[in-house]
Amino acid sequence: MTNLNLSARVLGKFPARVAAGAGMLITKLNGIWTFAVDGGNLVPQGSVPDPANTYVLVQLPDGTTAKVPLSVALAVTQPVEFPGKKNFLFNGGMIVWQRGGSPTPGTAGTRTYGPDRWAITSAGAALTTIARNNHAAIPPRSGSMMVIVGNAGVTTVDVDQRVEAATPVAGTFTLNNPLVWAPQIAFSAYINNQTGSAFTPTLFVETPTVLDNWAASTIVNGGGAGEALQSCPNGVWTRVTWLGDPAAYANKGNGIGFRLRFPSGSLDSNGKSVWITDVMCEPRYAADGIFSQFEVMDFGTELIRCQRYYQKTFPYSVKPAQNAGASNALYFTQVVGAATVQGGNIWRLPTKLRTSPATGTLYNPAAVNAQARNETVLTDCTGTSINLIYEDTVIFACTTAAGSAAGNRMQIHITLDMEL
Repeated sequence: MTNLNLSARVLGKFPARVAAGAGMLITKLNGIWTFAVDGGNLVPQGSVPDPANTYVLVQLPDGTTAKVPLSVALAVTQPVEFPGKKNFLFNGGMIVWQRGGSPTPGTAGTRTYGPDRWAITSAGAALTTIARNNHAAIPPRSGSMMVIVGNAGVTTVDVDQRVEAATPVAGTFTLNNPLVWAPQIAFSAYINNQTGSAFTPTLFVETPTVLDNWAASTIVNGGGAGEALQSCPNGVWTRVTWLGDPAAYANKGNGIGFRLRFPSGSLDSNGKSVWITDVMCEPRYAADGIFSQFEVMDFGTELIRCQRYYQKTFPYSVKPAQNAGASNALYFTQVVGAATVQGGNIWRLPTKLRTSPATGTLYNPAAVNAQARNETVLTDCTGTSINLIYEDTVIFACTTAAGSAAGNRMQIHITLDMEL
């Protein structure tokens, strides 16, 4: 057969650890030869004539191209990473902290959000600190991490994220969570143990009884008991990994959650801490046992993704609180007289919420109460309330302040919580 010079189109993201030829589509005159991954090898989907004398142009890991026999390309044994959106956990690099870089830990048994989309729950006692920090050590790929500092009386500590199942569309549901339909789920996280001794975390995979409603849920891995991950020695970064098959998970169409537990005794002192970052959960499109490298997301994109679940009027760097200042507050004009109800005030959201209604909280920029503030006469309104929360709009009302007048300028801060 005559040698053929055929062009190969490679993956948009060509992983440095994948050898020449991996994941390509080899085009021909009257169609496409497609190559799939089977146990790490490229396998032609259909007949390919004379592979020893068929040549392809492939992109090498260093960015250059080379002409190699198809038979050589087919002999590739390096695993292939899939392009595009791999991580179905939001903010796995712990880079977005809209609630503040050091949110106040909740009491024992209370889910408290630290980095966006991540809830932390301690048992026995409240933690000392949940905080954002940077790290310069490798192998984690993101530069940010969550630091959890223990406390006396603390037993277990859980870190969890619940993945949305569906979005209502005209009375039906459009599934957007391929994790539960993939042949395999690959979970991984980097943990730095600063507790003084090794510990072994446990992973619980859960599904809710009702669609996106976590009032009741069931552990679906490890026979309902969860599964132990790898041991984490003290003082070093350890990548813990887990492979799961969601085929038999009950209620998997209702959503899926991943809860990482640090065992009792690991954080029972404020001299002990755990660092965590690069948490990833990837649907694998074959049961290949492969764990991709963490998918680094830029801050702007990750922030928009997280705002579907939580938004605020405060500047990003400001922790929501009463009397925290007027920067970025909503300003609106008084159009009625003093001591009169003024409705129809609107906040247009920068990002659509995942659904509605949400939990809204009001903050006075200049006093310790939840009332709108009349900036003109420096007096608080009364009866401030949120009337309606749509996916892209908040409508609120207030009773104007005594001594105020139409034309005065008023201000308010609001946060919206749509977490699962």
